[in-house]
Amino acid sequence: MPFTGVVPQAFPHFATGATLVKFNALELGYSEDRIQIDETPFFHEVKSDGFGGSEGPPCDVQYLGSVVYVRCMLNRFNGDNLKKLSGITGDFGFVVNTPTMPRSGWYMRQDGGMEELLLSSKEYVLTFTKAVLRQGRKWSMGTRHQSFILLFECHIDNPYDCTLFSYAAGNDPCIADPVS
Repeated sequence: MPFTGVVPQAFPHFATGATLVKFNALELGYSEDRIQIDETPFFHEVKSDGFGGSEGPPCDVQYLGSVVYVRCMLNRFNGDNLKKLSGITGDFGFVVNTPTMPRSGWYMRQDGGMEELLLSSKEYVLTFTKAVLRQGRKWSMGTRHQSFILLFECHIDNPYDCTLFSYAAGNDPCIADPVS
């Protein structure tokens, strides 16, 4: 029996199709069956004597910002660009347009190790200005087709407005050179 109910406008159903993943302007590849985006907010409990002091429940909860985890499974990918994600650069940190792992002890935000992550689909484009490849690459072998799994951790760009990402109108990432 077909669905005959009404879907509220606040809960639209649409399919975006393929999503192109770019990290530091390098095209890594296209998603397979979705990109999972998880936001983890951080809070601080504010205690008060009116609520029992430090032993009682909080009288308020202060929002301290969020971190977003972006999990991408790529089944169409640029192997050369993916190999660069694990290359060590030595003592100089990141090389322009080459998102490689820095030397041990490097501060990812403070020393310039966080790069832009761009998720481009037909419906919209999500831009995370501060992202780092948090988990090493995972890939399959001995299967019908190879896939790569990447987990990015995205941070707020500016602590004054807590912006995690921005939206823009989408364009089909499968069209190489769209005609204006």
